[in-house]
Amino acid sequence: MNQYLLIYRNDVSQEFNPSPEQMQAIMEQWGAWHEDLAKEGRLVASEALQTSGKVLAPDNVVTDGPYVEAKELVGGFTLIKAESMEKAIDLAKGCPLHAGGEKIEVREVMKFEF
Repeated sequence: MNQYLLIYRNDVSQEFNPSPEQMQAIMEQWGAWHEDLAKEGRLVASEALQTSGKVLAPDNVVTDGPYVEAKELVGGFTLIKAESMEKAIDLAKGCPLHAGGEKIEVREVMKFEF
């Protein structure tokens, strides 16, 4: 099986302030989806990302990032195992973000032999 990275892109122009009850429901959906992936032996890793960070540019120039001008920010990722891109996309369709209308970028992880 190959590995695929599901990259969660959040639209920063949309305000997201769920109530505690809504947040609980969202976390339960995420937990159930991750549990299903883990039972199938497909879940490798999954994490949310802080909204701020740093960008390391050539010549070791460090700047604040991600940039405020960006419409979309990467909010997190899940690394899964799947037989094909099509299967990875099918698995991504079960993600709670997809049900909420957010974009999920699906990328195959390249294999290198050293």
